[in-house]
Amino acid sequence: ERILPEMFFTFASPVRVRPPFKELKPLVQRLSENGLLVAVDIPSASRTGFTRSLRNTPLTEVERKEYERIIRTVGDDPRVLAWYLFDEPEIHGLGARRLREIYEIFKEHDPWRPVIVLNAFVDSTRDYQYGADISNPDPYPLFLQGRGAAKTLDYIGRFLDQIRTGEDSYRARWVTPQAFDYARFGREGNRAPTAGEMRTQQMIALIHGATGFTWYPEYLAWDEPGVAASLPFLSREYEALFPHLAEAAPEILPTAGGLEAGLIRVREHAALLLANPYWETKEFTLESPLLANFTQWNHLGSEGSITSKDGKIVMTLQPHQSVILGTPGFPYPEKLSWASVEEKERTLQKEAVAPGNIAHLSTGAVARLADGASRPSPMPALLDGMKSPYGNGWRHRKFKPGTGIEIEFTAGRQPRRLRVMASNVTAASVEIEKEGQWLPKARITGSGETLETEWEAEETRKVRLMIESVADKGTMLNIGDIEVYE
Repeated sequence: ERILPEMFFTFASPVRVRPPFKELKPLVQRLSENGLLVAVDIPSASRTGFTRSLRNTPLTEVERKEYERIIRTVGDDPRVLAWYLFDEPEIHGLGARRLREIYEIFKEHDPWRPVIVLNAFVDSTRDYQYGADISNPDPYPLFLQGRGAAKTLDYIGRFLDQIRTGEDSYRARWVTPQAFDYARFGREGNRAPTAGEMRTQQMIALIHGATGFTWYPEYLAWDEPGVAASLPFLSREYEALFPHLAEAAPEILPTAGGLEAGLIRVREHAALLLANPYWETKEFTLESPLLANFTQWNHLGSEGSITSKDGKIVMTLQPHQSVILGTPGFPYPEKLSWASVEEKERTLQKEAVAPGNIAHLSTGAVARLADGASRPSPMPALLDGMKSPYGNGWRHRKFKPGTGIEIEFTAGRQPRRLRVMASNVTAASVEIEKEGQWLPKARITGSGETLETEWEAEETRKVRLMIESVADKGTMLNIGDIEVYE
């Protein structure tokens, strides 16, 4: 809740509330006190509900009654914006026909409140849209360390183009861009988007008619410098453009070289939304009779201008870069500065690296869960240096006493001090590996934002933190960051 006012969100979704739904009304109340509308995550249609893996099996009468009970619980609350019906149904075994059957129950008993469905693939976005009023796909490009992304960013437009809108359809196009590091979910070699890539994802979505955005904040987003720096700006930029986009979607313009381009016209003024979906610097040529009446274009949100002649613009964009060009007088807030976003991103990146910390990602160190699991889990959030006051860098939902976190360095080091930041750990021990054996070196006890311990230095490539207990006798382990010093 503390993150929401700073990030300029307008709605949130309470997740996984179970029957008999006693928690639901208090959650709606708490979120509304932060100035938010609420999209209610439908409990019995969630990943662990009775709808999972049932494909297109027709609903039973008991299931129908449960959906009706959800509607009765908060359906009369004006703070409820929408019903968030399902997240990626095609991955979790829910067929399009069964989804449509559930959707129709909500339309019968609450016809004026929209239903949201999120899809993970282009084809399923096309096929499942008829069980939703707002189709809200998540076209994640999967950003990669040291290079661009597994998919070119025009992937976003391919999803949105599947959603029917216009006079013969009341359906809305929303989108859930990638705002986190997929390495948190076990994909090694992935990274979070930069601030520029955050803006480019939003720009391409706007070009293809998106009218709403869902971002996953808190520990998934705030610990990433590019995400934290850009989200307030992107929210304000979208707010500035929305009145014009509400009148008509941008006109998509053909380009040489694959530039994503959309034209917004506001009376005698115009703006161009331009995005390079590729991980390479490219020169693009944009030529259209729609541009023939305009010659001067100012960069909106940044400095500079360019000229066009006979409806033709030639410009160079850096990898994954996007810009907005506006004719003189196009309505755009002067206070919006992209340069300030880039400066904030650089500042957050510098703050993430504590001097002397040998367990930061930049040193090549790797953190893994060492609890006897058959597959070690890489956990970059533990070593990224970001100690968010709003969320924790990493969570382990099935914590048991004796859970170990192993940190491996690229070569032999002389560690002698370890700090656990922003955690709920109350007792743990520190071990180092020597010749295949784990040797105990120190203990940590206490509570608070930072726990620290020291021991006599000895060369090793691995340090292990064995966690014995967490606050409140809970089963959730939270750790913002771990630092190790020689």
